[in-house]
Amino acid sequence: MQDKTRKAITKSTSNEICFNFSGFICCINCSDTVRQVWAFWPTCRFFIIGGEIIVKEITYEDLLDVIRDYNPEEVDIIKKAYLYAKDLHEGQFRQSGEPYIVHPLNVAYILAEMHADRDTVCAGLLHDTLEDTHIKKEDIAHDFNQNIASLVDGVTKLSKMNFSSKQDQNYANTRKIITGITEDVRIIIIKLADRLHNMRTLQFKSEFKQKENALETMEIFVPLAYCIGAYRIKSELEDLSLQYLKPEVYLRIKDKKEELEHECIPCLLYTSDAADDSLRV
Repeated sequence: MQDKTRKAITKSTSNEICFNFSGFICCINCSDTVRQVWAFWPTCRFFIIGGEIIVKEITYEDLLDVIRDYNPEEVDIIKKAYLYAKDLHEGQFRQSGEPYIVHPLNVAYILAEMHADRDTVCAGLLHDTLEDTHIKKEDIAHDFNQNIASLVDGVTKLSKMNFSSKQDQNYANTRKIITGITEDVRIIIIKLADRLHNMRTLQFKSEFKQKENALETMEIFVPLAYCIGAYRIKSELEDLSLQYLKPEVYLRIKDKKEELEHECIPCLLYTSDAADDSLRV
């Protein structure tokens, strides 16, 4: 195991069916252990090895592995974009205390799992460089290509200096996001991946920012995801937003869902075994 692999203290139960999906775990029988691990490491992959829950942070190599599966000829430029972004974000940290590069890496990983093209994944890695570093659009165009530079510029927030109030700035940024649909839908896809990872790590924000971001997600990003057919992202954004906007409702629905899932485990296991037997014939 790599140094960044962490193990949960307690064992998983034998009747759990767990699988990795976009950096978080899905469990048919979601134990307290898994929920606690998720709360501490929201940008991780999980594995069940020898009955023990193994927690592994998403790494640069994980991203390259996904790229190799569907677009192996573009690995070199993805490497270049990652190292480029890592160098530019050196010394910057998220509110979680993690190095800032963790965020663009996870955004790129989400995009790669969607089998996004080379330029989109590169733009995901570079998406905060214009806003948070000294680099300019012309530099990205020179070092990569004009298409990547345009995508990065399309997802970059407008400068606060151009507006008299925060509200005016928010309206202008919303217009820019929506305009992206007509310019290049990949801008919207990158923004959705960016928002999805930010929502997954929202626990590090203040309660006010949590509710503000969750409301903005429901009002802007969920409809955008629906508009372009990104239904998996839409559903996860809705779940994450509900968790902060109406926590009591969220917990009630989640408990009922887990109760139903637990009741369905015997049927699911029977169906799985029957399918395996059929495939062996």
